[in-house]
Amino acid sequence: GAVHWFISQSGIYIRNMWAMGLTAGLVSSFFDNFATAISFFSLSPIDSISHIGVVNQNDSYWMIIAFASSVGGNLLCIGSMSGMAYMKMERVKLGWFFKNVTWMSFLGMVLGILVMYVLM
Repeated sequence: GAVHWFISQSGIYIRNMWAMGLTAGLVSSFFDNFATAISFFSLSPIDSISHIGVVNQNDSYWMIIAFASSVGGNLLCIGSMSGMAYMKMERVKLGWFFKNVTWMSFLGMVLGILVMYVLM
């Protein structure tokens, strides 16, 4: 469906694994983290030559996608059932969450990716 189309298009047009990681983080804010990570992992099977180069097992690509998709799930609380339960139980409005929490999550994701870039 639409998610498969988006993932395949990003695999065609995004040639940098760091940009792919940021994309995974943004996509996982709307969709479930696990499904997003698996979709991005399936773009580059283990030991394959893909549009971002050779992807080996436990390579940087896998760590970037795993980090970004897990942290990106915190950008909006609508991307998972736990976020939806949080909104309902605590009566949190999406606008309040976006204004008070999302910018901190996004800043943390960008800083985390920068730290990963420096360390790799």
